[in-house]
Formats: sequence, structure tokens, C-alpha cells
Amino acid sequence: MIEIEAYDIVLISMITYMSGIFTGLGLCIKYKHKLFRSKSQENLSHLQGPGHTSSTPITSQDVGHTNYGHYPPVMASAPTPSCLKEVVIRTTE
Repeated sequence: MIEIEAYDIVLISMITYMSGIFTGLGLCIKYKHKLFRSKSQENLSHLQGPGHTSSTPITSQDVGHTNYGHYPPVMASAPTPSCLKEVVIRTTE
């Protein structure tokens, strides 16, 4: 019978581990455009308007203050300082 030493087991384990790592990295590099595509970026491109066909991200474009007539402007919703009241927490022991 063939004797399997500890070095053989370690060598086989290292080879299979490294081949798995390199296969995963290779597939990740090959399909990175499909794996890391952002769905929110696609949704943002739909909000830009029907005539806009650029594939560049919305964050890199100069959109300005135009609204394209589709969506209401975003307004601040924080309470005014006059509405704020003091909150006192007391503990009784």
C-alpha cells in the first residue's frame, strides 16, 4: 500500500485551496460588470428624463436645478428651532 505522509496532505490541501482562490478571482474579474452593477444606478438613470440616453452615472453629470417637470423638489423636513422643547429626564431612587 502507498503511504501518504503529512507533507502530501498539506501539499494537496494548499493546491486545492489556491486553485479555488484563483478560480474565484478569475471569474470575478471576468464577470465584474455583471456582478457589481448597481440596480439603484439604473433606477436613477430612469429618473433623469425620457430624452436622456447617456450611460454615465447621474452623480458625475451636471444636472443643475432643473426638475424636468416630473418630480416635486426635495424640501428640508427638520423642525424649526421655535418648535423644539426641552426634555428633562429625572430618575427617582
